[in-house]
Amino acid sequence: MQWQRGFSLVEMLVAMVIGLILFAGLGQVFVTTKRTSITQEESALLQENSRYAAYLLAREVHHAGYLGCGAPANLEVYSSETFGDDFGLAIAGYEAANTAPGDTFTIGGSQSGSWSPALPATLGNEQILPGSDIVVIYRASGTGVKFSAQTSNGFVIQNPQERISQGCSETQDSFYGLCPGDIALVSDCSAARSFIIDSMTLNGSGDLELYHNEGWGGAGDPNINNQFNKDYSRLYTGYAVSYFIRNNQNNVPSLYRLISGPSAAAEEMIEGVENMQILYGIDSDGDGTVNRYVPASGSLDFSQVISLRMALLLRSVREIPNRNPPPSSPSWNLLATNIVTDSDSLLRKVLTITAQLRDQGN
Repeated sequence: MQWQRGFSLVEMLVAMVIGLILFAGLGQVFVTTKRTSITQEESALLQENSRYAAYLLAREVHHAGYLGCGAPANLEVYSSETFGDDFGLAIAGYEAANTAPGDTFTIGGSQSGSWSPALPATLGNEQILPGSDIVVIYRASGTGVKFSAQTSNGFVIQNPQERISQGCSETQDSFYGLCPGDIALVSDCSAARSFIIDSMTLNGSGDLELYHNEGWGGAGDPNINNQFNKDYSRLYTGYAVSYFIRNNQNNVPSLYRLISGPSAAAEEMIEGVENMQILYGIDSDGDGTVNRYVPASGSLDFSQVISLRMALLLRSVREIPNRNPPPSSPSWNLLATNIVTDSDSLLRKVLTITAQLRDQGN
């Protein structure tokens, strides 16, 4: 009878050492694969966010000043000239303190969160991060709606479409996306006036009667009873949108927008945008070309702006495991403004956009 022999102690130890080496190798492969996967995912997301930011902001700037026909430079435009209802302008902006070209701003530093000109109350309540500029774009939205008659304090739209039951409230339907309290515009290619919708009702014939406040067009309107020819005029939604940087619910700095309106709420557009700097191209002699690029200020005549340069500092949402961080206090050049960030394991990228406003003569 042959006895079965087991492993000796030496053989067991050798086998354990070999197993540990194999497991260590597999572990290293796993860690490297995971790091590579996270790096690739975050890099791809960074590239995608860059492309979308360029498309979104360039498109917004290009449509600034659209009022159905023509532009503020060629129309008699009357509005209240308050934030959210300043359609005599195509674009406006606010320069963050300590971020002019040549300045150095440290994200998370002790610099104050102030802007020039001073922020209106609407934006002052939006928890905007210090050190990032803000841009506001004004235009008409959509292709407009024809009206059948103009009354002393409003307009009549026959057979209204695009009706959403309780689209405004439990007792108020919306039409064409409009609700009481919204800003609307009427334009006939010769003049344009903005107004706040006081009420919207259907009359006995099923037509929509849309009423505005008595002083529509603002205090500077020389003729509040101005009649618009129904054959050459259209009624639009007034679109005033602000872009700025604030932290999202995950405490990640992101690009937000706020569309003015009675129930306006900031909307996150792109996660991982750490800073935004803007310069405005001024045509000071009216020849259609930019004379210089300057930051926003209380003295800047925004009616002369024909182009924008925007620089965004984008970052990954997740840190890259085992990635060697850059030197302490790395600096990023955004239109000659130095933005200093933490020395961490996040991926970062600078995106620079130059966008023309639409031809103010068309």
